[in-house]
Parts: sequence; C-alpha cells; structure tokens
Amino acid sequence: MSGESNDNLARLNFLAKMALLLNSSLDTRRIIAVALQHLQGILNAEAATVFCLETGSKEIVFWALPRTDEKLLNKRLPLGKGIVGWVIENKQPLHVKDVSKDPRFFNAFDSQGAFITREIICVPLIARGNNLLGALQVLNPLDRDCFEEEDLGFVEQCAQQLSLALENAQLYEALREQNLKLEVLGRRKSEIVSVISHEFRTPLNIIRTAAELIVGPTGDSHTFAKEISDALFKGVDRLSKIVAEITNLSLVEQPNMQIEREKISAAQLVEDVANKFESIVKERSLNFIFECQDCKDMIEGDRALLVIVLCNLMANAIRFTPDGGSIKLFCKSEAKLVEFAVEDTGIGIPKEEIPLIFEKFYEVQPAVNHSSGDYGFKSCGLGLGLATATSILKSHGSKLHVQSEEGSGSRFSFLLAAV
Repeated sequence: MSGESNDNLARLNFLAKMALLLNSSLDTRRIIAVALQHLQGILNAEAATVFCLETGSKEIVFWALPRTDEKLLNKRLPLGKGIVGWVIENKQPLHVKDVSKDPRFFNAFDSQGAFITREIICVPLIARGNNLLGALQVLNPLDRDCFEEEDLGFVEQCAQQLSLALENAQLYEALREQNLKLEVLGRRKSEIVSVISHEFRTPLNIIRTAAELIVGPTGDSHTFAKEISDALFKGVDRLSKIVAEITNLSLVEQPNMQIEREKISAAQLVEDVANKFESIVKERSLNFIFECQDCKDMIEGDRALLVIVLCNLMANAIRFTPDGGSIKLFCKSEAKLVEFAVEDTGIGIPKEEIPLIFEKFYEVQPAVNHSSGDYGFKSCGLGLGLATATSILKSHGSKLHVQSEEGSGSRFSFLLAAV
C-alpha cells in the first residue's frame, strides 16, 4: 500500500476509535487531552488545543491540551481575539498557512514562552441545535512545509465528535450541579427565614433598648442623651445597610438595567476600593496587600457597580479571615484582559458548596451559627453579596471565578477586556 493510503487508513481508524475513547470516561477533559495527543500524532503537528467559549462571559478558555502544554490550561483571552476568536465568532473553519501575515493572529501566549506559531488549522466546535461550544486548533506541521486541504477536512471530522463529547460533558456537569443545588437548598430553605429574621431583629433590638432608656431612670442628662443617640444611630445604620443590600440586588437583576459605561483606570479602581477598607483591616489586625502599580490598562464599565463588586468581595474576605490573617486585592494585565482578584488566608469553602455560594441568601455556615455584623470574624449579612456581584459582572460580559479549599483560604476573581 502507498504512504498516502496508509495515512488515510490511519485517519479512518482514528475516527472510528475516537467515539469509543470519548465515551470511555466521565473525565471528559482528560479524555479529550488524550485524543488531542493522538490527533497531533496523526497529523504530525506540533500542538493541538481545544478552546471553550465560557458560558456567561465574553471569554475563550484553553480548556484541553496535551499534557506537555498544561501550563496554558485555563488561560483566557477575550472573545473575538486572535484567529481562534474569529473562528468562534464567525462559526467558520480557517486554515492560515503563515500567521505572521494574518492581522487576526494574537501572539500574546507565544511571547510568554518559547513556542512559535507558524501555521494554524482552526475549526469551530458546534454541537446539536447549532450550539457553539468553542474551537479546535492544530498548529505547525513537523514533517512538511504546510498542512494540506484534506488535513482541514480531517480536523473538521474530529471536531464533530469532540463537539458531541464536550456538549455531553457540559450537560452532565450542569445536571450534577443543579441536583446538588436543589438538594442543599431544599435543606436550607427553612433556614433563610431565620437568617432574615435575625438580621432585622438585631438592629430592632438596639432601637428597642434605646427606646426603653428614654422612659427609664436618667442620670447625667448629656451622657444619657449621647448613649441613646449612639444606640439609635447604630440600629438605623444597620437597617439601612440591610435595605441597601436588598436594593442593590433588586436593581442589578432588572432585565433593563442601565449600565453607565465609561473608561476606567483599572489600577485607580483597585486603589479606591483598597482605601475604603484601610481602617477596617487595621482594626482586625489583618495583613492587607493591594497591588496595581504594574497594571496600566483601562477598562470600560460602570464604575459605581464595579466598586460594589470589589467591595462585596473584600467584605467577604474580611469576614471569613481570622485576625492576623492576610488579604490581597490586586489587578494585573494579561492577553488584553485585566484580572481583578481578592485572595485571603481564611477558612475557605467546602468543595461541594462552591456552586451554591452564588445563590441569593445562601450561607456556607449553618443558620444556627449566623452572627450579624459588619466585618467581625465569621459575621454574616443576608447572603446577597456574591449574587449581586454575579449579576453586575454578567451585565459587563464577565463572571466570577472562585478557587477555594476548606481551611486554606479563597480566591475570587473576574476578567474585563482592556480598552
């Protein structure tokens, strides 16, 4: 048999076995990474990658790569950036024989390492019902000058099978998370009333006590008046904050919410939020670091709403980090995106509860341990901060990412496109 016939037979054999491989495990990411290794071998290519279009944000994610390239896993770039962004937006395959001559090529990731992209085959991953999932990309032939047209057709055939596997994985994960949410929320829904009642009862008790002082015996009239005044202001202030939390969420969840977009210095935004919490972290003896000096990018968004997001993340970090712990607030630029993040060395979140923390009124700790307060350790609010932040970021084409381990702290972050 000729070499060309052998190649065609190997490709047909690979396509036949690929379906079995992709259905051999529920760990779809790992299986797709293995499939990419085989695809590289069949085409004798230098690299192969699956990008996913992330639901709820305008970001493309390095979702699966062969093991040799795992340092790029979960790296992100803005939707529409690069050749892969063009392929996803236009839902069309593309074969670029010389990327240096194509203005769509985005070299940010090449410049971070030793890899040099010369040639790209990139095809969209489209599943049933025209469901756009991402793209499959193959780079740099190793045994010839360039890929051939039949290589593009072969990659498209592979993409069809990968699309089905990826869609099935996403549906399975969504169903698993939804079942977990329903199970836990079913147990906790009765506790929500207790939390809300507790939050209102605390300031009302303060105001009631002040009222009782007014009709009680008096001593030094000036001191007495000052105590009553302080107690009333404290109770009213607490009620005002509760109402503000509920109002913020109701406003940002409106379908026709107006976003007052403007160009904002990412570094200045972080610095302004850091200044709001300077006295609070000192009072709690927390080691507070904020870094933004190296981030020169501007972003576009509603300044007031983005401040709410960062303030909510900071408030949670302070509440769930013990005295003497550390909190870091920062922004950094990478691949035309600006990442904003809050990291802490606090109590962390159990893995099974991470998908639930964005639900309204949800608290990680049981309602029986609920403690009202602003920024004391393990003090709680109504459980609306992350739900509000999620809604605001959705309106900006972004989403919250969380990394946490129980007992080892948490990291909350989001990405916005640099302008």
